[in-house]
Order: sequence, then C-alpha cells, then structure tokens
Amino acid sequence: MDEPLSADLARLETIWAWARATSAAEGPWLCGAYSAADAFFAPVATRIATYDLPVREPAMAYVEAHLSHPSFLRWRALGLGEGADQDVYRRDGPRRPWPGPVA
Repeated sequence: MDEPLSADLARLETIWAWARATSAAEGPWLCGAYSAADAFFAPVATRIATYDLPVREPAMAYVEAHLSHPSFLRWRALGLGEGADQDVYRRDGPRRPWPGPVA
C-alpha cells in the first residue's frame, strides 16, 4: 500500500471517529440512526472490503455494518442481477468471493 492510500484511510478513520464522537452515536452508524452520511460512505465501505484494505477495528465494524445491512444487500443483489449498463464497465476478468455476507 502506498503512502497516499494509507493517508486516505487514516483520514477516513478520523472522520468516522469524529462523527461518532460528536453525535454520541450508539450502534453502528455515524450519527445514530442510518443517515445520508452513511449512504454517502456505503461505496467507500465496499471498496475497503473488496480490496481488503487495512483499517482498525472501529472502522472495520462500520464497514461490516454496511455489508450486512438489508438495504445494502438488496442494492448489491440488484446490481449483480442487472449487471453493467455500459460496455466500459463490463469486465470478464476473474472474480474472488465477496468479502461480506450473502443474503
């Protein structure tokens, strides 16, 4: 992992920890109940999981909350079922098993 990526991950962990501390959130989400802030970070959570990026336990718990949320599982299933809608996104390369839960 190069230094810019390491710095980006550290910044994400700082932002997520700050949001949780500032809002005194209980549960897995940044500001208490699932919110627009969490929806914004859902794609980031998938990238952390997909590329097996190293983050500390609190950040990984947040990633895992996204991966196991029913709405996320539905979003993922719909994407897999529909596939890419533009040729530039279609890939025939090898795939590895999904790192999150499967519903």
